[in-house]
Amino acid sequence: MTVSVACSRLLHETACFHPLYGDRLANHLPMALIALDRMGATPDRMEEFANRYARRLVRRNIDKHLLDPATSLGVRNNFEGVLAYFEHRISELGAASVLRQWIPSLLPGVAASAFHALIRLAYGIDASDNSEIATGLAYWVIEYQPLGELCTTTREATLAEIAAEAGSAVAGHKFVPGIIIDRMVEVAALPAFQRVSVQPTSLSYEQIADFAIGMYGAREDFIFLHLVTACHAFRTLLSYLEGSPDVDRYLWQAVLVGYLSTGLSCEPLSTVRDEKARTWDDCLAAAIESDDDHVIKLVFTAWQESLRTADPRYLYVARRKLFG
Repeated sequence: MTVSVACSRLLHETACFHPLYGDRLANHLPMALIALDRMGATPDRMEEFANRYARRLVRRNIDKHLLDPATSLGVRNNFEGVLAYFEHRISELGAASVLRQWIPSLLPGVAASAFHALIRLAYGIDASDNSEIATGLAYWVIEYQPLGELCTTTREATLAEIAAEAGSAVAGHKFVPGIIIDRMVEVAALPAFQRVSVQPTSLSYEQIADFAIGMYGAREDFIFLHLVTACHAFRTLLSYLEGSPDVDRYLWQAVLVGYLSTGLSCEPLSTVRDEKARTWDDCLAAAIESDDDHVIKLVFTAWQESLRTADPRYLYVARRKLFG
């Protein structure tokens, strides 16, 4: 799919901003613009949102000197050179070829920037925007964040059961001050977490997405929200991961660590009543008028996943986020 002419223009105009600002905070502007466009926002509304959001962002120091991504994993200062590399390769080989080559390599670091690199890349793919695809890949490289070796043993257990056991194992841990990814790295390094067998015998993307919406449905939490948007983004990448080993297991590792980083414990929401008070049309209209990038992305994600699965929990979380 492609985006509208207005959205494409705004993506081009705002490509001058770095994917991070402040203390490693993610620039959500391109993702919010693509979500707004998909939900039916007018060009004026998208421009209004972009002008307001851009005030917080940091301009890039554009440099076309190419740097090898393989030697730049986790090296934040190498963004411009890695971006130049991906732009060059995409122009030579096409986006699909570059994505097939690099997404499997980056998969062990899927937690990069608390899933934001994954999400930005997925939105770029969804929009068929080569500049955004290159940016998403470069962002993933410089923020690449593995969470340790995958657990080599598996067991018969549901994801909720594994999450409950792992939560008990790390209960009471006091986090040092930091952002989401800092807490995730901290959890993954805990000996108590590493002693838990966290990989189920049977695992699929659908199970992980179900876990994420179940937990977010059970509790309105900022990190739980990111688990839902990350799973939605990951689905966009699946076609580039065919034949790669442990695809779902790397996602589950990161989603579980994200869940544990909240310090919360709850049972996933499995069903909701089919309330008719607010429809998807109501939710989309309200999301378009929101100035909160997380609200915009969550509603877009929930809408897309609802269209795919017909799971009423997605409409439930969209309503809750918008209307309380």
